[in-house]
Amino acid sequence: MSSNGSPSSPSAVTVGIDVGGSRTRVGVVDALGRVLALATSPTPRGGEALIDHLVEATVEIGKGTLTRPVGCGVGVPGKLDAEGVLSFALNLGIEQPLSVQTRLEDRLGMPVRVCNDVNLAA
Repeated sequence: MSSNGSPSSPSAVTVGIDVGGSRTRVGVVDALGRVLALATSPTPRGGEALIDHLVEATVEIGKGTLTRPVGCGVGVPGKLDAEGVLSFALNLGIEQPLSVQTRLEDRLGMPVRVCNDVNLAA
């Protein structure tokens, strides 16, 4: 990361998360698009368990980087609004609104963007 912390620095890294009904994939990518680390784990059911799992997975994979990640992108299945609130994801055991984006930003201390996984795949 450059001395000013610019995300455009070649050493800046970001975390990408793909939440699936049965497994979650987490990766670290540098500013040049190179994948630096990958991890896969079972996806837990329930809102609190999911948030805890995503935080733990992000912190753990971030330990293997030379610089602290500057942001995180998350793809989730289910009904999601523009503010990153997941209101229904039956395959994750989520039936009540869960503010994934805000909760992750608060706990990780970095910008987080959450999108529907189908939109990301398109």
